[in-house]
Amino acid sequence: MSLPSTDLQGNVISAEVLDLLLRAEAPGQKPADFNLPADTTVDRAIGEAWTTARTKWRQFQDKRARITTNGFAETRQHWIKPLLQELGYELERSEPELLDGNEKPFPISLRAEGLNGFPVHAVGMGCPLDERHANGGRVQSAHALLQDYLNHSEHVYGLVTNGLEIRLLRDSTRLGKLAYVEFDLERILEQEIYPDFQALYRLLHASRMPRKPEATEEALIERYHQQGIESGSRIREKLRLEVKKAMETLANGLLACNPAFAVAAVEGRVQPTAYYQALLRTVYRMLFLIVIEERDLVHPEPTGEADPVVRFRDVYRRYYSFNRLRKLALRAPYVDGRRTDLWQSLLSTFRLFEREGHGQALGIAPLGGDLFGQPLEVNGHDLHALQLDNRSLLNILSGLTLVRSEQGALVAVNYNDLDVEELGSIYEGLLELHPVIDTRTGTPHFSFTAGSERKLTGSYYTRHDLVAELIGW
Repeated sequence: MSLPSTDLQGNVISAEVLDLLLRAEAPGQKPADFNLPADTTVDRAIGEAWTTARTKWRQFQDKRARITTNGFAETRQHWIKPLLQELGYELERSEPELLDGNEKPFPISLRAEGLNGFPVHAVGMGCPLDERHANGGRVQSAHALLQDYLNHSEHVYGLVTNGLEIRLLRDSTRLGKLAYVEFDLERILEQEIYPDFQALYRLLHASRMPRKPEATEEALIERYHQQGIESGSRIREKLRLEVKKAMETLANGLLACNPAFAVAAVEGRVQPTAYYQALLRTVYRMLFLIVIEERDLVHPEPTGEADPVVRFRDVYRRYYSFNRLRKLALRAPYVDGRRTDLWQSLLSTFRLFEREGHGQALGIAPLGGDLFGQPLEVNGHDLHALQLDNRSLLNILSGLTLVRSEQGALVAVNYNDLDVEELGSIYEGLLELHPVIDTRTGTPHFSFTAGSERKLTGSYYTRHDLVAELIGW
């Protein structure tokens, strides 16, 4: 289900788990689990909370127009506390807390009664959650303050909000990438997006949170977190198989569509290892484009409507984006599978990021490194000069985009949450394989057999958490 006002970053909660919550198919979605009266359904409770939230929001907007400062006191009193009260939180002011190993105390603003001081850090509506500012002797953003506190305290979860957005954070020692679940309160209430409010209620209600830090493993929110990790691990394992299949489909599609190239393979002028390296680079280019597009990293954030980036981004999304091709994979029956235009389109997108600088006209600088810095060629055969039928490419795109869950449903792979080490683990699995080109029938066929490439090259992938433990991060 599409939730336009909900943003999932990192692996705090997965999209699949959030979808299960909306369908009330996840654990803890009965009235008693929310501490509701026996004669009240969860849907009814959400509806009543929705009505109250909209009323409180309108009242807050009347006061907001007259606030000249960042409005912390007003935001907290007239909006944050009433909203969270509808979610089962009883909030009280908090004193700064000094933790071992820290010279300065953590000025967490609010605590939840009945949850052993569950932290809710609230700032004024004029304070963006990721903008650094001075607070209690610390100069850091509201998000960073709470994350730092969770990493050093006994609490595992916490909420941070400025009244316009609210985020759920989890203890994490890896701060290289922000990890949170965010609900855009302003958008939800101004545009009346009820499904997002339902998701907010079912995920952030106080009954989901640990009653005390040492009981975190028993809390529903931790069960949801672990369920997402397990589901994501299964999906990523299936993705590894799809990457292998994508390379085989690409290899045999190129051989089938290019007779001269096929003859070269039969005559031994296309070496399996060289072909494998070109295929691997091609598929990883696809994965790279998916990730940067889902994270909106192709272009910088525009400074205004007049910024050329606005036009560049629109042209890229309409005519060059990999996401455009992925959408076509969902409508494969309506695409002529015999033509080769989609492969040429993909190669055009690749060229935007290659070292020749073709993408500069669209505000895209060439990417360094081997992935786009080296040509796509195998034993003198340029892949740009070869043809690939649409059917093969769409099969590849479909496999890289959708995998089947344990229940048999097609699930979109959430590339936005894939870390570098997870892409590395997929690569590690491919190193176990040995590429071969079978020419015994006169028609070349590419496939993999179990091999020892990883042992021979000494290529092993080490998990990030193990590296962090070794070097003392």
